[in-house]
Amino acid sequence: RYDIMNFQRSNETGYEFVLVGTWGDDGLRMISEPQWRDAQDGVPVSRCSTPCPKGHLQESTLNLCCWKCIECGDYQYVATPYRCLDCEEGMWPNANHDGCDSIPQKYLQWTETASIIVMVVCSFVMLSTGAVATIYIRYITTPLIKASSRELSFVVLLGILCATASTFAVLAKPTPIVCAIERFMPAFGVATIHAAIFTKTNRIARILAVKESKMFSRKRRFMSTTSQLVITGLLILGQAIVSGTMLAIEPPGAQDFFAAPNQVSLICNTSELANFLGLSYDFLLILLCTVWAVKTRNVPENFNEAKMIGFAMYATVVIWIAYLAVYCGSERNRELSLCLAMNVSSFMVLMFLFIPKIYIVLFHPEKNV
Repeated sequence: RYDIMNFQRSNETGYEFVLVGTWGDDGLRMISEPQWRDAQDGVPVSRCSTPCPKGHLQESTLNLCCWKCIECGDYQYVATPYRCLDCEEGMWPNANHDGCDSIPQKYLQWTETASIIVMVVCSFVMLSTGAVATIYIRYITTPLIKASSRELSFVVLLGILCATASTFAVLAKPTPIVCAIERFMPAFGVATIHAAIFTKTNRIARILAVKESKMFSRKRRFMSTTSQLVITGLLILGQAIVSGTMLAIEPPGAQDFFAAPNQVSLICNTSELANFLGLSYDFLLILLCTVWAVKTRNVPENFNEAKMIGFAMYATVVIWIAYLAVYCGSERNRELSLCLAMNVSSFMVLMFLFIPKIYIVLFHPEKNV
C-alpha cells in the first residue's frame, strides 16, 4: 500500500505534505483533490518544449529533451518532425502541411467577365457578317453588288466568319484539338480576308490604270473572275502551308505553365517561333494591302471602293500594332488580345467595305445603278 502525498500550503507562510490518496491492491483511492501551483487546473505537464505548430519542424537544442520550432518554406511540407521536404512541381502543401496536393489548373473560362465581353463582340461581328451576306445574296444581281467583285466579297465574308469563329476555340480549355484549331484558324481567317482584299485592290488599280504609277500600264492579264479567285486561293494556300508545316513540326498539345510556384496555368504548347511564323504571313498580306490601298487612293469620285479599302487597312494596321505591343509586353491575356484584334479588325473591314453598299442598297436604291 502506498500513500499519495501532496505538498500544499498550510498557512500564509508554510507548506506541508497532505495525504490526498492511497494506492494498493484495490487500486487508486482519492481522499481529496490535490492542489497545484498557482491554482492551475489539471495535472501539470512535464516537458521542456511545447509541440510545434503546423508547418514547423523540431530542431534539437543543447538539451536533447528540448527543441525549438523552425518554420518550413512556403512550398515545403513536414515529412517528419525533424525534416521539411519540397513539394513536387505542380503540387503545394495541404492545410495541415503534412503532405502536398495538386494545384488546380487555371485557364480562360467562358464564364469570366473578360471572356464574356470578347464573346459578345465576336457574336455581334458574326451576326453582322451573316446579315451582310444575306443582303448580298438577296441583291446579288444589282449593279452595285456586281461592280464590287461580289465573288471576292464573299471570300472576305468567309474569312471574317473563320477569324471570328476561332474566338471560341481560343477561349476554350486547351486540348490537342483546341490547340490545333487555335494555331490554324485565326491565321487562316485573317489570311483569307486580306488575300481577297489584296486581289481586289490590285484589280482596281489595274482597271483604273493609276496614272501616278507606270507599273499598271502593261497588258491587263488575269482579270477574269476565275483568275481572281485562283490568285486569292493561292495566297490563302500559302498561309495554309505555313500553318500546316508548323503543326507538323510542333504537334499541338496542352501543357502546364508555372507563372509562380503556387500558380499553374494550362496553355497550348505553342512556341514563340510558331506564333510568329503563323502570323507573319498575315502581316505580309496586310502590308501589301495597305501599300496597294495607298497606291490607289486617288481614284475617281464615282469609284471610291479603293478609299474604303484604305480606311479599313489603316485601321487594321493600328489594331495589329497594338496587339503586337500587348503580346511582346506581357505573357498574360495574349489570348484575349488576339481575339479582340481579330474581331475588331474584322469589323473594321465589314464596316468600311460592306456597310456603305448595304446602306445604298437598302435606303437609296436609286443610287444602285
